[in-house]
Amino acid sequence: MTTTAKQSSAAGSANPFEAIAQRMANAQRNFIGIIRERTSCTEADATKAFETLKRLRLIKLDAVGGRYTVKHGAYLEPDVLRNAMTY
Repeated sequence: MTTTAKQSSAAGSANPFEAIAQRMANAQRNFIGIIRERTSCTEADATKAFETLKRLRLIKLDAVGGRYTVKHGAYLEPDVLRNAMTY
């Protein structure tokens, strides 16, 4: 076995939960970016809206794909997102 093969097999046997955790963090960052884009708000407000949507279970994490999806497209309307910021 070559050194490169040993390194790649060692990397493949690393903690699989690290990859899932990274995808979750990326999904959250991307969804907060979508909220900021749609509402022109600050990072803090977008994070608050994200947490509200998550707590009310209006968004769902696809851990394999690394994305959050909304249960209904109306939840991405700017006025709904602004209401989530103040909820």
